[in-house]
Amino acid sequence: MTFWDDLPQPILGLAPMDGVSDQPFRHIQKKYGHPAIVYTEFASVEGICTGDLRLLKDFLYDESQRPIIGQIFGRTPECYLKSAIMLCQLGFDGIDINMGCPTKSVSQRGAGAALIKTPDLAQEIVLAAKQGVHDWRNGANVRDCKDLSADYAMQVEARHARLPAEFRKRRSVPVSVKTRIGYDRPQVGTWIPQILESEPAALAIHGRTLEQGYSGAADWTELAVAADMVRSAGVPVLGNGDVTSYEDAVRRVIEHGMDGVLIGRASFGSPFVFCPVDEQPVDPYYRIHIALEHARL
Repeated sequence: MTFWDDLPQPILGLAPMDGVSDQPFRHIQKKYGHPAIVYTEFASVEGICTGDLRLLKDFLYDESQRPIIGQIFGRTPECYLKSAIMLCQLGFDGIDINMGCPTKSVSQRGAGAALIKTPDLAQEIVLAAKQGVHDWRNGANVRDCKDLSADYAMQVEARHARLPAEFRKRRSVPVSVKTRIGYDRPQVGTWIPQILESEPAALAIHGRTLEQGYSGAADWTELAVAADMVRSAGVPVLGNGDVTSYEDAVRRVIEHGMDGVLIGRASFGSPFVFCPVDEQPVDPYYRIHIALEHARL
């Protein structure tokens, strides 16, 4: 049993967005919109394994954000194993592997959505991250990751020591995947069964291909086909792309057979997108108050 088993249905979550969903943004969204789950911005596993201390800022969060999922990307399985150990020690509730980023700086390295073209490697990566969680539960810690400096390990240990007792325990941390419907065309019929073979704890799927990037419309017909496959495997499935409101999210869940959706760009300046319209504040000055709070954070 993990937090995925206890989430309210339908699951409405805040999508991870590089350069957007940092600690202050997530805090505001969780406080005023109450999404069921939030993800960090992604960080490179290769960067983590070279001891880049700057990446630790991407994994800042506060207790109000639970369940909080740490997202990572890259293409080196051994680095995923070590990064998973670190995320467990930092107290994250879940680990998510980004197999959906379409930007050239990521995909040209064979990471993000480019992993759709290398399904064997994608499966190996999921298994490596799960092995890292297994090693953590059996006593491993960042000190065992020889690539990390003593200073890096000390900072992780200091954060671990400040966690509530419940989250300092060596508990099971589920590994999920966020991906897309295909590389240059929809290919859910082959790609989704391949990634399901690695038994992720949950699967979030964006309704565009890598080549589309963020242009054009998300293909929810393809998402419905993918959802049917994922549900048959007993895995929670979340749709992503062009969801504009709470009511739109609920409609898409029902019509396309999802367990939930992730909302991204519609949350910009509007944490209430996760709330029914009749529960949203009407005073425009209230949004100014929230904007100031966000700026201070």
